[in-house]
Amino acid sequence: LPIKQVREALTKLLDAYSPSPKEISILLTTDERIQALNRDFRAVDEPTDVLSFPSPPTDDYSLGDVAVSVDTAA
Repeated sequence: LPIKQVREALTKLLDAYSPSPKEISILLTTDERIQALNRDFRAVDEPTDVLSFPSPPTDDYSLGDVAVSVDTAA
């Protein structure tokens, strides 16, 4: 999907999730980079399609971070 469509879809999702402003970080990356994240944070030394990292409960603004391997997701 083009970035514009991804941004529009995410904006709709965030608007539906909560009436207050929210933020989510999305990393579109490679298998090599997501494998390093998977190894560092989950001790699984292989690529995956998506990793998600929720924000701490004390953070009212950010929903968290999502990393997507474009290679694997395709």
